[in-house]
Amino acid sequence: MDEASKMTQMIVWKRCQLNVVSFSTMIKGYSKSKNLDQAFSLFREMTSRGVKPNIVTYSILLDGLCKDGRLQCAKQLLSKMQAEGLTPDLVTCGSLLHGLSKNGRLNEAVATFEDSEKKGFIPNIVVYNILLDGLCGAGNLEGAASSFSRLLSKELQPDCTTYNTMMKGLCEKGLLTQANQLLEKM
Repeated sequence: MDEASKMTQMIVWKRCQLNVVSFSTMIKGYSKSKNLDQAFSLFREMTSRGVKPNIVTYSILLDGLCKDGRLQCAKQLLSKMQAEGLTPDLVTCGSLLHGLSKNGRLNEAVATFEDSEKKGFIPNIVVYNILLDGLCGAGNLEGAASSFSRLLSKELQPDCTTYNTMMKGLCEKGLLTQANQLLEKM
């Protein structure tokens, strides 16, 4: 029975055409388990088989690299992605901003955010929350307040995460009156 099951699986596997979704799914599994070497091995196999990676594939790999602190590799992969005509989306930008911020490269995160906006990227509240978290975490309340004002001017609706991030930053700096005002506004 085991042999029949193995043969059936092999026949099914050979009949199925591997595509960008199947490769990306496997890459995500390896990336989430922090096995980036295997994820990139599969990425190379994917391209060698003529399967073109999409924005999801690249975003998965970028996120894995950023979470692993391999920011130089992430930036190189981002450049490769853009050279192939793919434009970073909300997930891609969020992963990169988060990775830069959490690895102490806040100025680079802010510059990346601003550069992306100049190129037409329209951030949502989740991306702003990532930026605000980085700014507040680094104690840069001026930058956080400026970004908070900017998101309001763009008519984005702050969510609980937005307010909580700002209030936490204010409290950590001892600015309890301002934090309380923000709580009331919330």
